[in-house]
Amino acid sequence: MNRRVLTCLALMILGFHVASYAAMGVQDFIESLRDDDEASAQTAESMLVKVGSEAVRPLQQSLEDPNFKVRRRAAETLGRIGPGAKRAAPDLVRRLLDPQFEVQEAAGKALQQMGDESIPALTEALRSKHDGLRKVALDALSRSGPKGVPIIITLLKKDENTFIRANAADALGSVQPATTEIIQALVRALSDLEESVRGSAADSLGRLGMASREAIRPLFNASREDKDALARKKASDALFQIASSTKETSVAVAEEFGTLMTQSDPAVRLEAIHGLENVGAAGLPFLIQALSDTDNAVSIEAGNAIVACGQEALPALEPLKQSTIPFLKRRANELIRRIGAPTSQRKKHRE
Repeated sequence: MNRRVLTCLALMILGFHVASYAAMGVQDFIESLRDDDEASAQTAESMLVKVGSEAVRPLQQSLEDPNFKVRRRAAETLGRIGPGAKRAAPDLVRRLLDPQFEVQEAAGKALQQMGDESIPALTEALRSKHDGLRKVALDALSRSGPKGVPIIITLLKKDENTFIRANAADALGSVQPATTEIIQALVRALSDLEESVRGSAADSLGRLGMASREAIRPLFNASREDKDALARKKASDALFQIASSTKETSVAVAEEFGTLMTQSDPAVRLEAIHGLENVGAAGLPFLIQALSDTDNAVSIEAGNAIVACGQEALPALEPLKQSTIPFLKRRANELIRRIGAPTSQRKKHRE
């Protein structure tokens, strides 16, 4: 531990109040931030936190230091001071684009620790013409508390820049808790004119899992009707992420695919089979019914999907062994045998 820090600690032990010592000691603490010894630097950070508001201005200046360790440690210290360091928020926002990732990360965490006090600086950054700065400000805003959410939603809805709308949709997928307001904004974004925005909205809805239950029908429609193939896939992936959240959401997704089984077009019913296979046991009632489909290809795929469910499918198949319809009885016995067969044999049979 270096001499400056040792001196400061000795004065503290002797009873000097931190505030009275601040004027003569802050610069020594600041200099200790560039120490190669991590323990000394951390001690200096702790002392600066104790000094509080008197340390903020020199720490702001340290955010411009050529030494990235000093910049990182200054950001960490400002974060630990918290809302009391709000005057440094604009400087921390600029550090979100620091060439060193460690500094970016420390600046982002510091803004998060400031909470609501960081929002004015982040909002100002969102008015920038620099897309990169706007993106990182959006990310930071999503972690700075509920007061930032309406700002992000407004950007998603109204910003003229496609890149920013897509990033706003992505940022909302990280906000916790996921409110109804957030889910509704993302559902609206599934109708955005730009496929990148629609795709980002679907990704976020998927990440939010069970909270996105009310988005199941819009995502289901997007998975079938979006004009962009990647956006359709993202909507489909989001559906299965939501389905995997709880039994309730799994059943809700299965019911959406089950509605397709009433369609006259066999190709649509095949599409439903593939969707039902991905929701596991919740799709079994519809797959069992599809064994009787008038189209042979649909019936075969339904059987394959049932086998893919594995042991979970056995209770649903057992009643069919007593069916008065010979075809169904044979199919049930065949599928039960396949489920009981080794994995490699089931795969060969399916091929």
